[in-house]
Amino acid sequence: MIRLRDVRDEVGGRHGGHVVPTMNEGDRTIAVFRAASAAALAALDLQDRVDEEEFPPAIDVRLRV
Repeated sequence: MIRLRDVRDEVGGRHGGHVVPTMNEGDRTIAVFRAASAAALAALDLQDRVDEEEFPPAIDVRLRV
């Protein structure tokens, strides 16, 4: 979860997003962006980055963005 959070923060920040800390619960994250296009690009980028990451074999990371 820590590595996934780091990737999320890196990708979101690169696209101008900000995580809303008071709305995060467990594995759920809420982030805001100035433009819908930035959010969409961040979502695509996040999916690609998670696919590239090496998580332990027993962990299957699936995202809904």
